[in-house]
Parts: sequence; structure tokens; C-alpha cells
Amino acid sequence: MNNETASLARDVQAGPATTGWARAGHAARRALARFGHWRQVRRNIALLSSLDDKMLADVGIPRDQVKHVACLGYVPGQS
Repeated sequence: MNNETASLARDVQAGPATTGWARAGHAARRALARFGHWRQVRRNIALLSSLDDKMLADVGIPRDQVKHVACLGYVPGQS
């Protein structure tokens, strides 16, 4: 077996393991991003919930839509 063939054999053997680690890293990054998004939504809900009805009306958010606005960034049904 020459050097080129040996190198190719190592790359083929390392491929699935490397791909597995890459997938695990990608899954971990996605989980952290989802967790960060969840925390931001919870913060937004707390912030909007702390406003009184007049302040919410001034910015066009009905109290019953606070969770939707915190998650989606807009009031559903309004253009």
C-alpha cells in the first residue's frame, strides 16, 4: 500500500466519526440557540406584562396578546 492509498484509507475510516462529532456539535449549537431564544421570550413576556394597560394600548398590544407578541414579534391578525 502506497502513501496515497494509506491516506485515503485513513480519511474513509475517519469520515463517519468526524461526521458524528459534527452532527453532535450542530445539535448542541441548535439546543443552545433554542434555549437562548426561550430565555429572551420569557424576558419579553415579563417586560410586557409589567406594563399597564394604557402603555400596552399606546404601542398597540392588547393584554391578551402579550405572549404572542413576545414569541412572534407582532400581534397576530394585524398588518
